[in-house]
Amino acid sequence: GVAGNLGAVQLNLIAAKVEAKLKIGMDLDDADFKEFESIINLVLNEIMEWKNTRKHDEIKEENGQLDSEKLKQMLSELKILLDDNDFDSSKKIDEILNLPGISPFKTLLKEIENSVKNYDYDEAIEKLNNVKL
Repeated sequence: GVAGNLGAVQLNLIAAKVEAKLKIGMDLDDADFKEFESIINLVLNEIMEWKNTRKHDEIKEENGQLDSEKLKQMLSELKILLDDNDFDSSKKIDEILNLPGISPFKTLLKEIENSVKNYDYDEAIEKLNNVKL
């Protein structure tokens, strides 16, 4: 999240400050250590939160039932976006990848996503045509 991004930036800044002090032979004081510890804890907490959310999502994914009608509808919407060479198709792929029970289609969807990222919409359409429900 935003806190993690801010924490990572702050961590980068404090690390540079500490490194600069050490390079010129300055001693680090307690305030430097406290600031570094505070920021690194913020970053580590954000990483753990992300990891726990991801684990929860994976469990939900494994336990979820795929709604094939919803998948068909979303794939049709994706096809229209791809036909229009619309980069928003990558957002649609993300939505599809978040469907419960989508695991059997994940590899193929990731391949389609890579084609879109490379602006190869024709290849993406070919791969989409290989999705068998």
